[in-house]
Amino acid sequence: MKIKLLISVLSILFAFSIQAQVGIGTETPNTSSLLDLSSTSKGLLVPRMTEAQRNAISNPPVGLLVYETDGQAFYYKDNFWWKILASNDNKSFMVGDIKGGIPNYGSQNVLFGNSNFAYATSGNDNTAIGFMAISSSDGSGNTAVGSNAMRQGQTTTDGSYNTAVGSSALSNGDDGDYNTAIGASSIREVEGDNNSGLGYGTLFNTTTGDANTAVGSNAGDTNTTGSNNTLIGSYSDVGSNNLTNATAIGYNAIVDASNKIRLGDSNVTLVETSGTVSASAFVGDGSGLTNLPAPNIQAPIEAYSITLNSTHHGRIFYSQHGERPQFPDPDTLPAGFECTIVNYSNYEGYLISPTNTFIGVRSPNLYPTKNHEGTGDDKIVSINNNLGVGSRAYPVDKIGFMSGGTIRVIVIPISGSNYYYVSGDYYYPNN
Repeated sequence: MKIKLLISVLSILFAFSIQAQVGIGTETPNTSSLLDLSSTSKGLLVPRMTEAQRNAISNPPVGLLVYETDGQAFYYKDNFWWKILASNDNKSFMVGDIKGGIPNYGSQNVLFGNSNFAYATSGNDNTAIGFMAISSSDGSGNTAVGSNAMRQGQTTTDGSYNTAVGSSALSNGDDGDYNTAIGASSIREVEGDNNSGLGYGTLFNTTTGDANTAVGSNAGDTNTTGSNNTLIGSYSDVGSNNLTNATAIGYNAIVDASNKIRLGDSNVTLVETSGTVSASAFVGDGSGLTNLPAPNIQAPIEAYSITLNSTHHGRIFYSQHGERPQFPDPDTLPAGFECTIVNYSNYEGYLISPTNTFIGVRSPNLYPTKNHEGTGDDKIVSINNNLGVGSRAYPVDKIGFMSGGTIRVIVIPISGSNYYYVSGDYYYPNN
């Protein structure tokens, strides 16, 4: 019997030495294998042991494979240490010493890196790629790519729908939503919402500010609590940390007040455009403005058969004695309406209002006011507290218009009614 067993063992060893491969469950082992196991009902069972027993293996060779019962995972030995091959939750895998897969909570969360979701306990639809990316967020819909992107320390936060691309982008934020940071250390401290940063260190110190946009390296560094600011250009910034609706465009442009736009820094001396610049007001005397359009000077209008209306504001009328413009009730014209009338003839004329609504001052040069009592129409009198010349008192419905004279008419409100305030070369006729 012993002789037969010895012969069988020698035969197997001889065959193995000849073929250099062994098949178990197959008579034709693969030629590239040393051992070929084939079965449809059984598997290979590797050595099982505790972590302590695994660590106690003396001089484990590279490639040694065991199953650890404590962690319920396969481990293999590389050149330096034991590495996990597959975890017990069947949700992760290792590429070198980098873990990939999904965490043990939420749904649709994906990780690739070390310490991703390390302190998180909830949240869905998050993607973390890179060392410590989204290490402690309980929010949802976040995407972090880069070392420490959306790291947020060891305190879990609830911010959602944020995007961070770059080392330490959104790394220390807390509970902010809808922020987008692209660039290393972009929007690093934010707790506000709807902020966007593109470039290294953009909005670096922004905390509770909302809806800020910064493009360019270190753009918006000064801002902390300000909102609705737009900063475009490297080192473009706000002058203080709490401005609102401020805009700076250009390298190193600094806007120093809310609701203000700054173009470029102090080195910019010319702003050029081929289009139109429109504004309700300009600051300064305009002495530096060039290529301005010609002023809109309207040609004078002949006064004959003209009845004044609001469209005649600012116009000049030329008249010959009786060919004067017609004056309507001043209440039909807007306060501030004004026009100028020139009598270019050698004859005097009259200006007539339908009611007593002419007031004003005569020209001191051609028609000086009398400064003595005199008699008749030269006498200065007071009628109902209205100063007049002769028998004419303010207001009046008719004034004389000297030949070659010019008068200016302005509609002004007095005690709820409009009057024609007249100045220039006119007089009070006797009738």
